[in-house]
Amino acid sequence: DLLLLGASPEAGSAWVNTKPLDGESDTKLRMAVAPTSLQLEGLRGPEVAERLARFDGTLLCELPNDKVNDFVGRLQLCPSGPHKFGGARVTVDRDNMLLRGCQLRNTEAAFGMVVSAGVECKINFSGKKLGEFETERTGHIASAVNIDVAGVAVLLVLVCCVGASGAMIWMRDGGNPWYLALDPPPPAVEPWTLLETTYQFLCQLGRFFLLSYQFIPVSLYVSMSMVCSFNSYFVTNDLRLYDEEQDEPCRVRSMALLEDLGQVTHVFSDKTGTLTANHMEFRRCLVGGVAYGSGATAISAFLDAQGRIGRATAATGTAPPIC
Repeated sequence: DLLLLGASPEAGSAWVNTKPLDGESDTKLRMAVAPTSLQLEGLRGPEVAERLARFDGTLLCELPNDKVNDFVGRLQLCPSGPHKFGGARVTVDRDNMLLRGCQLRNTEAAFGMVVSAGVECKINFSGKKLGEFETERTGHIASAVNIDVAGVAVLLVLVCCVGASGAMIWMRDGGNPWYLALDPPPPAVEPWTLLETTYQFLCQLGRFFLLSYQFIPVSLYVSMSMVCSFNSYFVTNDLRLYDEEQDEPCRVRSMALLEDLGQVTHVFSDKTGTLTANHMEFRRCLVGGVAYGSGATAISAFLDAQGRIGRATAATGTAPPIC
């Protein structure tokens, strides 16, 4: 992220496209800091680099954050600088910033001071706190399979515990079936100590786990990955998803989310500011036949005016003038 100090050919302004940041495709104007842009006006080539190297000052600004449409800072130039604006204090806002990811338009070059770099840039800033991990996005099918596999794992543990308990009872009775009525009866087994009982139980628990571990469908994840791979191939090579003007095919960036295509039920969009002002007021909302809000819209005002005109015409026989 850069603080715009000057630009070429217009020293005080630069045009940028911020579509990678906020999704808006219109070109925006960014203004250079006045004291520095005036000093760079009319300079070319090495003269610009020499003049930039002579600037001396301090920038006090906010900590790195993910707010691409907001910036607060103050630039204080050194009083002993060689320029006439020495000691000036200038407020810096978003109109003076060139964020990483934006593209220059109708501007040959832009000169700026680095404010943030690397992961501290607004386009890369994720807002995670220290010690937090980024959660991986998964589709509905993968989430349902994870829940089912966890339930199967709990069932496997229960089966192993029941089997190990039955084996311990069997071994306590001498390992001979009671229903065979052997004659003579089997010799009595000496009672085990607590350590021996624990050891035998763990051994039987491991034995039943080896016999029953196929409860968990590990191969199901491999099958799901193969299905997603084939699905991504068909999506990429679908001619109906090909843009001829841009010569750009459809690209699958996350195979795990392919099953969510077409499952969108609601889209909430706020796309203002491109051709209109970013000013929205709640006036009226109709939910289930019940109207909320008392604000009058343009349509309701027009209908009310038409109703008043109709009532006045019916009463007097002439239409009143409309101002």
